[in-house]
Amino acid sequence: MQWMEEIKLRIADKNPEVVEGKIMKLIKDLGDNGDMKEVKLYHSAVVNNDVSVHLYWDTEGAEPQGSAMGLCLVHVLREYGLISHSVWLDLRRTLAEIDSGPKRRGITANIGRESESGVRQDHRWLAKLNFINHQNKEVKHMYGASGKEAKEFVAKAKAFYKKTGKAIALAEFTNPKGPFIEGEQYVFVLNLKGTMLSHGVNEKYIGQDFIDVKDSDGRSFIREIVEVADKKGSGFVDYKWYNPVTKEDLVKHVYFEKVDDLILCSGVYKEMWKDLL
Repeated sequence: MQWMEEIKLRIADKNPEVVEGKIMKLIKDLGDNGDMKEVKLYHSAVVNNDVSVHLYWDTEGAEPQGSAMGLCLVHVLREYGLISHSVWLDLRRTLAEIDSGPKRRGITANIGRESESGVRQDHRWLAKLNFINHQNKEVKHMYGASGKEAKEFVAKAKAFYKKTGKAIALAEFTNPKGPFIEGEQYVFVLNLKGTMLSHGVNEKYIGQDFIDVKDSDGRSFIREIVEVADKKGSGFVDYKWYNPVTKEDLVKHVYFEKVDDLILCSGVYKEMWKDLL
């Protein structure tokens, strides 16, 4: 499968050319990867400090959370400014592989067709997909994610932890500008004794013992998370907690999963998405 990994960086430095040189050196230092076909560095035609790194891959399957090289680049480049990281599939090839019906085959053929002026129509599809993706993110930030997305968020955190190790992962989960904070959704990590090891919106919690912490209804939700995670490996729990977006206590629906000696957790606030179901 052919896919592309994009890392966008808005450089805070007044001399973006210096940072661009460091990016190319960093890519070179990371070494060659047999599955990576090409690396391209783009400079914005509008904003002087915006650059975009494109990693082109050809593997058996895409890595939705990003490649090990991509995640390393994101971790190192974050010190230079605001950053975003995304993975894109080859649209034409993907449609051809997953759809076998006559209607879908027609769509696949049309995507690769050139107009009379010689301009390919691919860009219309890509622009439309980009617009839809943007709209979905806006809705998510306004109304919150679903319980399913809380589980997917933990899966994303787990994949990052497995690729980078504990030290880098815990630091990134606490990074307020990192990929593990999206609107009201973030990751927090406990050990098996209920000590907070990482928290997406309150760094002051790190190192504190939460095992006996209760919500406003008196529920010992941390103890429940630890006990269920230790016995069953994963689960869901509901409790009232402060929402950083609405600035009030709301019922939070949290998914948690034991990974080695850690418990990765992420949740959503029910009041923000229940009316959309």
